[in-house]
Amino acid sequence: MARIFVTGCADAAQMAAGYEGDIVDFTSADWSAKGFVSRGCLAGVYDRLTMGDTLLIQYGPNDTDPDNAAGYSEPGREFANYLERFVNVARNKRATPVFLIPALPGSEKWRDSCIALARRLGVGYTLLPGQEGANA
Repeated sequence: MARIFVTGCADAAQMAAGYEGDIVDFTSADWSAKGFVSRGCLAGVYDRLTMGDTLLIQYGPNDTDPDNAAGYSEPGREFANYLERFVNVARNKRATPVFLIPALPGSEKWRDSCIALARRLGVGYTLLPGQEGANA
């Protein structure tokens, strides 16, 4: 049976709760995309992911604080480059990547960066509650 891998913030784990099947939880309340990659956690996902699995990718809340050098990534190219690594991991394993885009006041540039990347790479995405005004 295919599994669902959940990366990013705890909101992603809550979204996967209704999924029937195995959920592999790689979430943490304080991880940014940059921090997840730099800690080697994405390599752990790669090692366990298999064909037919789904990789939920939810970042943004911990990527936006410029005072957090270990987590901050600028909302354009740098943030998108980290997210693209997740997509490449999924596709290399023949799994399906999906972006879950959180609603955060002041994070519109990160949201827009994620949406642009999803469209460019043909990745599915969901705007989480509070993003009703976004162009999906």
